[in-house]
Amino acid sequence: MKIIAFFNNKGGVSKTTTCLSVGWKLAQSGKRVLLVDLDPQCNLTGSILDPEDEALLAEDYQGFAASNIHDALRPAMKGIGKKITAPDCVEVTQRENLKLLPGNVKMAEVETQLATAMNMGNVMPAMQNVPGSFGELYNLLGEHNDLDFILLDMSPSLGSINQVNLLLADYFIVPMMPDIFSVMATESLARILPQWASWSKKVEILELFKDDDIVYEFSPSIPKFLGTIVQKYNVKNGRATRGFQIYMDNLQTAVDETLVPALQDSGFMLKEDIYNRYNLKYTLAEIKDFNSLIAAAQNVGRPVFSLTEEDLYTQGSVAEAQIQNIKAFDSVFTELAVRIVEMTDA
Repeated sequence: MKIIAFFNNKGGVSKTTTCLSVGWKLAQSGKRVLLVDLDPQCNLTGSILDPEDEALLAEDYQGFAASNIHDALRPAMKGIGKKITAPDCVEVTQRENLKLLPGNVKMAEVETQLATAMNMGNVMPAMQNVPGSFGELYNLLGEHNDLDFILLDMSPSLGSINQVNLLLADYFIVPMMPDIFSVMATESLARILPQWASWSKKVEILELFKDDDIVYEFSPSIPKFLGTIVQKYNVKNGRATRGFQIYMDNLQTAVDETLVPALQDSGFMLKEDIYNRYNLKYTLAEIKDFNSLIAAAQNVGRPVFSLTEEDLYTQGSVAEAQIQNIKAFDSVFTELAVRIVEMTDA
């Protein structure tokens, strides 16, 4: 089983959409996939589940009555004397082999508690089990569901939950969009991720989460960077418009000259020949803006590339153009999923 985190400290870069789309394509290829919604905003959960579903409480959309990440970790967070067990995840009814562990708005409270504990000289005893509980949960879920992949949809922050989960992942992908703020976020990641790697090594050396009283030991490692996914840009005559291309070039420069060297020094990179075999320049895919198709996809709870003509709000030549775009998106995400499998098998 492989754990892949979708992570960027900048919001609005289609991180959740990409996580769902990649998971869908991996499942379509026969892989058994679990999506985990770690973001307290629960956007991944909302994009898949209907709040009017009988399994949910419509009046409390972000605190689902069904199994969710917060309830699954509750024994460790509350120290209630019970062990973590694998919850029954939600079957994504429209896609065989794909499951979801829903999010919960209460994860924002865990963020605050965990940050306080991890930034103190001695970790608070009541919270010592929480970092390791995430890894224990993922192992249990993997065994219970015979999973090939767990995909983590992370919040756009540099908080403690993201820090712990990134260091529990095997790989990570950085979705981004061509604007000045993504360039700034890339430079920020180049500063922060090496700090997280140093903290990981400190945890191991000092055995901070390996006391005899700790039920769930936390053993962080350094995940490998698979690459970026650049998206949400406009095209003209089959190419990115000039304004977007300028920022795409700036993003590539920031990745090549700032992010990658920092990741190399901290052990986050795969062997260079793995990137070179795809001629990637560390970019897994470039995906133009979905535009009006995103509304249709959200309405049916499926990725854009799975839409049919019956799902569209348009007719005639406009519908024909949208169908062609859907086919193009399908090709892009199919190739992306194949690339991810090959890189993680290398």
